[in-house]
This record gives sequence, structure tokens and C-alpha cells, in this order.
Amino acid sequence: MKRDGQGNLSAHLENQGYVAVNGESVIFPSIGVNAEGQGIVVFTLVGPDYYPSSAYIHISTDGVSGSVHIAGAGTAPEDGFSGYAPYAPDSIGVAHWGDYSAAVALADGSIWAASEYIPSTPRTLLANWGTFVSHVIPDYDR
Repeated sequence: MKRDGQGNLSAHLENQGYVAVNGESVIFPSIGVNAEGQGIVVFTLVGPDYYPSSAYIHISTDGVSGSVHIAGAGTAPEDGFSGYAPYAPDSIGVAHWGDYSAAVALADGSIWAASEYIPSTPRTLLANWGTFVSHVIPDYDR
């Protein structure tokens, strides 16, 4: 991304790739990149070995690097009303998930990020999901 002398931004795709965790699912990502080209991809990590958890991986113009970091570990399976037929007749027993994630870079180069996960408590009457907010200083772990 570049800014011209009048404050206008322009961007182009420098590199592309995948974020994958063997046997698990990486869902609903957001990307936050600072002025130095370093940042994170934040997402919800779910699967046989993970309750829905807030996670991220470092990224730069070279692509992703290092391990997936669990920012907020999920503590239970999803148990919201959207997976129950009386509340969501078209759900066929599958809950709605993944309304959002977000990541934004600050002037100091750090990244604030948020994604959905399942916290331990408290839950509401109709849902048990929550939002985990992370503050990350991208170091592009190698």
C-alpha cells in the first residue's frame, strides 16, 4: 500500500497464499498490516482438537511465517440458539458462526485484532460465544 502526497492510498497484491492447520479449520480471517509491511492474519481456529479459539499468525510481504498463536483459547463447544430447530428451523442442527473478525494497524506499528471464540463464562441465555481482543506487536517470527 502506498500513499501519495495528497494522502490517497493505492494498493496491489504483492503475494498470496494459504493459512492452514492440519486437520483443523481456519475460519473468518482478517488481515492487519502496518506501514513496514508486517502484520497478522487473525481468525477463529476450530476442529477436532480445538474448541472455537481466537488465533493469529504473522504475515509480511513474504507471506505468513512461524506458528499459529492461540490468543484466546476456546473452552467449550458452540452452544447457541442458532443450532436448535425451535429457534432456527432451517439450521439442520448446524449453528450459525463467524459474523466477524477485525484487525487494524496503529501508527506505532502494533496491531489490534478481534475474533470470535468460546470463553469459559459467563454465557448468555441464547449463546456462549464471545469476542477476544488482542494487541500484537508484529515481529514476523521466523
